[in-house]
Amino acid sequence: MEELNPKAAASAELMKRVLGILDQHWKTRPPSERTVRLAEYMIARNSLESPYEWLVNRFPSAPGNGELHMEAQMLTAAWLVPWEAERQERLLRAAYWRLHDLSPATFGYLFVTLPSGHRWNDGPILSAPRRLARLEAFRLLTALRLYQTKEGKPAERLEDLVPNILPFVPTDPFDNKPFRYRLSQGEVIAWPRETGRPGVVPGEPTREVPAGQGILWSVGEDRIDDGGRRQAQTVGFGLKTQSGEDLIFLVPLSRKRTK
Repeated sequence: MEELNPKAAASAELMKRVLGILDQHWKTRPPSERTVRLAEYMIARNSLESPYEWLVNRFPSAPGNGELHMEAQMLTAAWLVPWEAERQERLLRAAYWRLHDLSPATFGYLFVTLPSGHRWNDGPILSAPRRLARLEAFRLLTALRLYQTKEGKPAERLEDLVPNILPFVPTDPFDNKPFRYRLSQGEVIAWPRETGRPGVVPGEPTREVPAGQGILWSVGEDRIDDGGRRQAQTVGFGLKTQSGEDLIFLVPLSRKRTK
């Protein structure tokens, strides 16, 4: 390996620091999903005592628009009636402990009626394995970019990261096997809900992955390795991978030099 130039050395040092932070986060992760849910459930439950504080943020407001704040005040008064307060608490319990028993039509209603302390796109809606999979994936993505900076080429296998960058290849929390990885030969991956972003074919739920870019994936909740060809939904309620889907993470490409 040739000696790194100053810019590459600075980039490598930054990625080492990021990797160290992610490693520390991994070491101090909560002991169980239930521990996290109990803590966040109690935060959300306590928020039910002051609904105006989060209800006012549910309305699109403009300077001087007192009518919207009045609506929030009216809803607050209604929801503090004993039977309505009990109904709110039942909804909260369902969102945290029986989410998969609820119909999809209920989810939009939950967004309006539950406190903002309830983390919609992350937190208890995502299972502990999915959150851990994301953490492990981010560690791997950082390690893969660090490898490419130091070696001047992308890693062909995850084992190439061991032992100089990582002590071992992280395991997929869904099946306790190593994360899956390959180098793209130039391909298109089905990528739902990504239209309009760079690299996405307009009007089609796909994403172009150029040759040489690393593709990392977890099997997801169905525990079936579908080859990292279709991205699973990553935002929403009660997420689970469906047939043909995996949790896919693309290794960031290095910035091209300009003359």
